[in-house]
Order: sequence, then C-alpha cells, then structure tokens
Amino acid sequence: MMIKKKAEFGLKTLKKKGADKAHVIISGGTPNHKGDFSTVAKNSYYIENGKIQYPVNETMITGNIADVFMNILAVSKERINFGSGIFPWVLAGGITVSGK
Repeated sequence: MMIKKKAEFGLKTLKKKGADKAHVIISGGTPNHKGDFSTVAKNSYYIENGKIQYPVNETMITGNIADVFMNILAVSKERINFGSGIFPWVLAGGITVSGK
C-alpha cells in the first residue's frame, strides 16, 4: 500500500496543528500480521499549544499501522535522516498513548 500526501507545512506549523499532542519517535518493534503494534516512545515530548512542554517517559504507543496511515492529517516539508531512510514528520490519528 502506498499513501501519498503532499507536504504542506513546516514542522513548526505541524506542531501547532497538533495542538495538545505527543511528539513521538517510534523506535523498534514490528507490527503483527494484522498491523497491530505496541512500542515505547523514545526521545519524545508532550506538545501543548504548539510548544514543547516536557519530555515523556514510561509512555506506551499502540495502534494499527493501517489505521495510522488512513488517519494522516499532515506531513512536514522537513525530513529527518534515521540512517536507514529519510522521513518527514507526520501528524496522524489512530494511535493510543498511555503512561505517565
């Protein structure tokens, strides 16, 4: 499946569009055969009113990868190099965040 969404926003605008959200880098784990995933947030922050408030820790991220792709709200113009690929920042729904 390939989903293409035009990158319309800078990362700063993307954070504001997200309003009160978590800025999450998902690390490790592979979705199961149904697309369900569960992982721990790494190097992630809580964002309120478009501004980083504090780092999140002991935070679990769960969801279904197909649901996440179907709930992409915005894609940033900026890209980040993870070594294995270069990816944009994505604002998406369909994710459950739980923890402290």
